[in-house]
Parts: sequence; structure tokens; C-alpha cells
Amino acid sequence: MKLHPIAAALATTILLAACGGGGSDNVVADPVAAAAAWQNLYNGGNRQWTLTGTSSDNQSYTLNLGLVSGGAQTFPLTGAATTARYWDSTLTVAGQSPAIGRTAYYLDPASLVLAGTQNTTTGACAQATGSVLPPASTAVGTNGVQAQLTGYVGCTAGLPSGMTGVMRWAVAYDQGVTYLCSSALQSDTAGGSVLEEDCFETTPQGQIGSRARVYIQIKTTTTQWSVLLRTA
Repeated sequence: MKLHPIAAALATTILLAACGGGGSDNVVADPVAAAAAWQNLYNGGNRQWTLTGTSSDNQSYTLNLGLVSGGAQTFPLTGAATTARYWDSTLTVAGQSPAIGRTAYYLDPASLVLAGTQNTTTGACAQATGSVLPPASTAVGTNGVQAQLTGYVGCTAGLPSGMTGVMRWAVAYDQGVTYLCSSALQSDTAGGSVLEEDCFETTPQGQIGSRARVYIQIKTTTTQWSVLLRTA
């Protein structure tokens, strides 16, 4: 089950099909309104990005990423009243059918603090505990824990928990662009792991821009694969 990643699950799908089954030196000094950037991202209307990049195995990928409103909804796992936002993603590599997915984010209606997520294809859920906003004002290069994530195979109260992970925020500067980033690292008992970091352009005041960056890394006990995707 995927705890947080929006596109990493799609990359896993493509990799299985294929096998038959950094920052800039010129860091800006202005502090960034990271909490406002998070709230503007999730309360700023529908958004769309197209990102491209080359993976560690020299394949060209395209990620179409959209964020759309789901309105007022109850988080099925806890019954909490939330506002829902849907991450729609389509990941394509030449010569293969695109992998398509949707991840629902359930957020507190007032603060937009994350309550949990759901993979709408598989039904798997993750509950966010200790969830907080990024800082109201913080320097480029800072980061911290945003929530602890506990995964469940479904979205019904009383199910046994499965995979756990940590969601982190960061403010990064790369190739002349300041980003608010959100990442999650999840590991399995076999020694594998999946990391996804999703970054969106922000001004120092927390206004979301048009550029984005997504990094995905998938490790097994024998191999490691990664891709860095950016908007043009």
C-alpha cells in the first residue's frame, strides 16, 4: 500500500511492466511563508502541471499531474469532516501504456492540515497523526516532519495497520526557483523502499507558481531506480 506518493506507485507499475511483471549554489536569502504556500496549494483552485525527465535507466518519462477539488467529504477511516483534494497523475514512458492513478487528500476544512490519504484505485488509506502545517516563515534549505503516516489495506475503521512512514516538508531552491516540497519515505520488511518528493514553485509570500519538480526513487535489495521530472 502507498502511504503518500502521488506518482511513485505509477512508476512501480511501469517498471514491473518493463521487466515482464539537487540544489543550486545560488540560494535566495528571503524567508518563505511555507504554511501559506501549503494552504494556497490546497485552497487555490484546480491546477495542472506537465513534467518530463530521464530516469536512471535512460528512459524518457512524462508526468501529467493535476490537482482538483473534491469538496466537503468525510474521511472514511476516521469519520472526520474534511475537505478533499484529488491528485490525478498519468505517467508515460515511450513504448508502454500510460499508468494512471488518483490519490485523495483529506484536509482539515479550516487549517488544511492533512488528515489522511486514499488511493482511490485500490481503496488503501493512510492516516496522518501529529499532522502540522509547515512553519509560517522559514529559510530556504530548512525542513521538518509534517506527519506520521500509518497505512491500511482499506479505508474502514478497525482494520489492522500495515506500512508506516514519515511525511516531511522542505523549502528548496533549485535552478533559480524556490519550492515548497512534500516528501514521504516508506520501507518494507524485505529491505526495499520508495521515496517521492513533490515540489511546487512558491514566492516568499507563499503564492504558488507554475513550475514543479517531482523526484521518485525506488530501491530493492538488488537494484535502485530513480527519475527527476521538471516542468519546462
